[in-house]
Amino acid sequence: MASMRRNMFYRNKKQETTEIVLKQEENRGYENQLKPDKRTKFKTNVQKRKRQTDTMKQMRDLIDSWGTAREFNLGRRKAQPSPLRGRFDARCFDPRQLVERSDPLVTFPEGEYRKKGHYSTRRSLSQRLLSPLRKGGYPGIGWKNSSRPNVIKKGPKVDEKPLEGGLEENKCLPETHLKPHTKLYTPGYITVRNDRVGRNGGGVAILLKESIPFRQIDLPTNPDGTETLGIKVILNNRSTTIINVYNPPNVVLKECLLRNLFDYRGTVIVAGDFNARHRLWHCIRKNANGATLYDFVMNRGATLFAPETPTYVPSHGKGSQSTLDLVLANSSRCISSISTLTEGGSDHLPVYFELWGTPQTQLKKPRFDFRRTDWDVFRCALNNVIPTARPPLGTATDIDTAVVTFTEEITAAVQASTPTSTPRPQKLELPEEILDLIRDKNKVRRLWQVHRRVEDKRAYNRLHKEVQSRISQWRSSRWDELLRNVSPQDNSLWKLTRRLNRQGSWTTPTLRTETTTATTDLEKAELLAKHFAAINNNSVNRGNDSFNEKVEAEVRRLITGRTNSQTQDASEVGPNTISSPKHATPREIEKIIKKLKNNKSPGSDGIPNTVLKHFTRKALVKLTNITNAILKHAYYPTHWKTATVIALPKPGKPTTEPSSYRPISLLSSLAKVVDRIILNRLTDVGDKMRIIPDNQFGFRRNHATIHQLSRVVSHISGNMAKRNITAMVLLDSEKAFDTVWIEGLIQRLATYSFPSPLIKLVSSYLTDREIKVRVGNKLSAPLQLAAGLPQGSVMSPWLFNIYTSHLLKLQNSHVHIAGFADDLALYSSSVSAKNAINRVRNATHHMIKELNLWKINVNAAKSEAILFTPSRKQVDTHIHIRTNRIPFSSSVKYLGVHIDNKLNWNVHTKTTNKLALSKLGRNYCLFRSSEINSNHKLLLYKAIVRPTLTYGCQVWHTVAETHLQKLQITQNKCIRLASGQPIRTNTLELHKRLNIPTLKDFIEKMTDKFKLSLLDHPNVLTRNTHITSKAKWGPTRRNPGARRSTVI
Repeated sequence: MASMRRNMFYRNKKQETTEIVLKQEENRGYENQLKPDKRTKFKTNVQKRKRQTDTMKQMRDLIDSWGTAREFNLGRRKAQPSPLRGRFDARCFDPRQLVERSDPLVTFPEGEYRKKGHYSTRRSLSQRLLSPLRKGGYPGIGWKNSSRPNVIKKGPKVDEKPLEGGLEENKCLPETHLKPHTKLYTPGYITVRNDRVGRNGGGVAILLKESIPFRQIDLPTNPDGTETLGIKVILNNRSTTIINVYNPPNVVLKECLLRNLFDYRGTVIVAGDFNARHRLWHCIRKNANGATLYDFVMNRGATLFAPETPTYVPSHGKGSQSTLDLVLANSSRCISSISTLTEGGSDHLPVYFELWGTPQTQLKKPRFDFRRTDWDVFRCALNNVIPTARPPLGTATDIDTAVVTFTEEITAAVQASTPTSTPRPQKLELPEEILDLIRDKNKVRRLWQVHRRVEDKRAYNRLHKEVQSRISQWRSSRWDELLRNVSPQDNSLWKLTRRLNRQGSWTTPTLRTETTTATTDLEKAELLAKHFAAINNNSVNRGNDSFNEKVEAEVRRLITGRTNSQTQDASEVGPNTISSPKHATPREIEKIIKKLKNNKSPGSDGIPNTVLKHFTRKALVKLTNITNAILKHAYYPTHWKTATVIALPKPGKPTTEPSSYRPISLLSSLAKVVDRIILNRLTDVGDKMRIIPDNQFGFRRNHATIHQLSRVVSHISGNMAKRNITAMVLLDSEKAFDTVWIEGLIQRLATYSFPSPLIKLVSSYLTDREIKVRVGNKLSAPLQLAAGLPQGSVMSPWLFNIYTSHLLKLQNSHVHIAGFADDLALYSSSVSAKNAINRVRNATHHMIKELNLWKINVNAAKSEAILFTPSRKQVDTHIHIRTNRIPFSSSVKYLGVHIDNKLNWNVHTKTTNKLALSKLGRNYCLFRSSEINSNHKLLLYKAIVRPTLTYGCQVWHTVAETHLQKLQITQNKCIRLASGQPIRTNTLELHKRLNIPTLKDFIEKMTDKFKLSLLDHPNVLTRNTHITSKAKWGPTRRNPGARRSTVI
């Protein structure tokens, strides 16, 4: 009996009163029986127990005097603790009596006491708990708008009546176990995340309704390991800060952290998993974190909320139930009710709580549903709103007014014929039988948590497995039904593959620079707009000052008839000495409109290409008149110079930096039609004068990457056969399109003797352009661009080729230049490696000098150099780009193909095979499904995987059989999955049965077809390209009988 009592005393398993335990231990002389090293610890524990006993006696006396002893059950616990324990509430007693007694354990700050309400100093103490979701739980936060001022019996009393409305559910997720590359998408919610980097586990996230505007606050990083995430919302027209916290079990909770979290104006709610235990919130014993949190609540005067039931229930059945997840607030009137839910499969139960008041919401802007447009009504309305009389278009103001009026007329016709709809998230509702099964599972789980019976646990496990099985079967049936209806004829198959491969919904996180932090959508839009505008404007101060002044003065003399005045007459706007370009016709514009793609996003006017394709004759004539006025007066409308920019994250880049985003410009559909007319007039002149050199293959008709690759590789392999060494340097231009010098481009057009009206029209087209960045529903202020070509315009690629055409003419008989848009390759061959390297080095320095003169910056970090030599000895040499050292590497990537210095193509085949397998993995569910027709699966393979395997095969068709066999294995996997045949099936028979050629046969067929296409190619350099059948070195002294490569 004595040992049993000692165990009970040390482990605190039995909830006997402290007075009896102390009296029995002292009477038995237990202290004298202890060893000297444990006697001091025992005395300390006895004194601590005495102090606790005195405190509990005082509390019981006070509670009895107030008549609420049934709600306070801390001093005595039953042998089998029940999860439905009572709770400690500050309203149960007068804390000033404890203060007067100077109790060392329980202290309260001074303040006034309200008999029927909360005790409040700065803020009252109440114990209720928020357990945000963890590991796939259910709702954690909700804003309650109820007509009843008192929702729960023990809730805070609210003087004002809450507003009526619905319930908005939001979710807090501590310990998400998410990584930065992991996708978390919930329809109808915006996800704010703070993932743990470097270690497993941890991470916090907040899921908010899309209709609730919020602002992410920038919380400092905690080196101790506590993870935090905070947002600000507007609740009852007041700022409300919600902070999600996860404090790992092995991390000590710091009081300074809690103080920092409460240093915000308005209502502050700090919720999360603190891993803090204390008896005052239904834990059997307290730990260090619990003591720290208790002291903070008492000293700071914060309010702590907790439900009546514990939130942590061990899933293994051992251990005690606890309340580990807590919520702190600086106001006792912010939460109306709180309760623990039984949903979820984690050992931490989700807890639902409601906030008083109404959140500020923003409704989504209704969109036109063009799938339900009545096009007959649209054409009739368009004819009615367009006047028959043609207004004069003789000035710049007239042109701008005509563009705005025409846009308004189209919008009015769309409004009269097209219904609007607000996009709603797609909800996936389970069948009623599965919902009933889930309810039964939750009931049984609650019984097991309360009674801890083995039969309840077994019943719960059985129901849990059955629910998972039913949901899996239901999802499989829906997936099979979807796959049975897909077909390549109606594009449903390709839409499904795009859905599987796209990134999904994206929410821009908090953006940070060295001096700025952007948290709201408007701040993010402004920061991104400044970043994108800075990229364009950075090139203004580049180049040589004297050369810049000379070019700008020449352009000013050339553009004498152009002005920005909106009241100038036609004679002052347009040129008079030279006739205007050829006028457009309604038939020409109609042909251009028919070639537009329907799935392109509209610009700021909201008019998609589908609307243009239903234009009436009257609308086509009016657009033709505006186009001809633009051509005649060499003036581009101001309304079409503004682009709406959407920022998309670059893969593998940190999403908190503005430089990690790529701008996507959305231009007006009407402007794109007029741009095509202008481009046709420019190309008519440029093609006659043959301005673009033949070695520029980018953005030209009948010119692809494979043509430039075959030309370069043919030169290298031909010199290999002659035992020559080839040195090649690849120059990467940094933001080449965005930093084009506009005055320099105008000067190049004048140098090539383009007509003056076209030059002035291009100048009007490029100057005074603006961008507006959209993030969410917010648009930034317009920012003007001082340089660069407009993204998304059909004119920009052609203008860039004109701007860089003189640079590609710098080649000579020893050094060749290959250009594809902004990618430049300089290569030279010689018997001596030293001669080849010196030639390329000198040509590179000369090219960089010219690029700097024309304000094109070379990105030295992405530039590469390679030496094709038969020697196995590594050549330790390099070239310099400004102060950067570029060494010669063993392989480089040029136009999507990895070229190694021996032309073995082993690096390319390895990279290609890995990329093809990743695409197979992303579409594995389609290849594996038995509901899709085998022919459709083979079509998927031919459209998605095989193009990746065989890209550039006309160049690397000489690859060794061992490398080609690795690619063939990948094809075998795909066709075996597509046909559903087992692994024992012979692959050759499988290829014959499915009528699929092997990769070797397919590559040979593609190469032969490519050779035939070179014979009548319009480019003379391509016609002279030789495709070798084998890339072997020529005869040497050691092997004089070696076969040279056969040139076809």
